[in-house]
Amino acid sequence: MPWIEEEDDLLKSKLQGIVCTDARAPEGRPVKVWYRHPEMELRDQDFPFMIIDMINVAEALDRAQRGGQQRPTVNGYRPPDMAEDAPEGRINITEWPVAMNIDYQITTYARNIQHDRQMLRQFWALFPGRYGSLGGNASPYVRPFSAQLMGMTPGDHLDEYGKRKFRKIFTLRVFSELWASPIRDVHQLESIELIFPLDPGLDDWFSQFTCHE
Repeated sequence: MPWIEEEDDLLKSKLQGIVCTDARAPEGRPVKVWYRHPEMELRDQDFPFMIIDMINVAEALDRAQRGGQQRPTVNGYRPPDMAEDAPEGRINITEWPVAMNIDYQITTYARNIQHDRQMLRQFWALFPGRYGSLGGNASPYVRPFSAQLMGMTPGDHLDEYGKRKFRKIFTLRVFSELWASPIRDVHQLESIELIFPLDPGLDDWFSQFTCHE
């Protein structure tokens, strides 16, 4: 799955595990999760529910790195644009990916304070400060320490009918990486030999640098 779309899918999948209970549903009431303006999702606003908005995408300069590396190496999962395995004696290399931050705003909606508090507790448990992650048991692309809860803002109010609407607005930062450079197929070195004279005082000082594939 392409970059950003995969992050969207992993975030929504993880949030769909939140469940609220009450006297009418002691076994649990799954909290529905939608994006703000989905093209294919038709739904009614059955409380409680959550809405996801992507609010910013920017390069993370504090995590920037430079240099080449063998692929794949990031977070234990195969990059979506990974080329076929290199022939024997050669390896695939590329530049380090561009570190990116994807910021999401997740808003919870509830009609009673019990559901509101249950969603608040479970959301904070899923993303405990700087130790949150995307993915889950059902996903092969779990990324440890890949999300951080930046803060929460209460937004409780009365709707147009005078009914209480409990609302909490969470800001979540996902630490992502964009593979922007092409993959290069290069020779893999097996050994490097450095040869120097035994007597460094000799006038015919020389050195020889030899690489073996």
